[in-house]
Amino acid sequence: MLGSPFGGSKPEADHARRVKEWVRSVAPPSAEAHIMVTQVACPDADCPDVETIIAIMEPGAPARRYKIFKSIAQVTQEDVLATITLSDAASHSRALEQKK
Repeated sequence: MLGSPFGGSKPEADHARRVKEWVRSVAPPSAEAHIMVTQVACPDADCPDVETIIAIMEPGAPARRYKIFKSIAQVTQEDVLATITLSDAASHSRALEQKK
């Protein structure tokens, strides 16, 4: 099996690419944005062994980060939609509360 230059396997890189496509369809970032998708070991005792981290980094804006408590290979388009939608709605709600 071929490895990627970043140490991940080709199947993992293919899964990450697929997740990035879903992110672009759910939360289209600007053309200058960078989307990072990675699988990491979860250090917390209360979470599964691995989690998928999605970060959307746009120039001049704070990075938006999302966690899905599954391996990259297990992440579905529905997971991406639900995670981003719920997280963004919660962020918007907090911002409205801070303005009061």
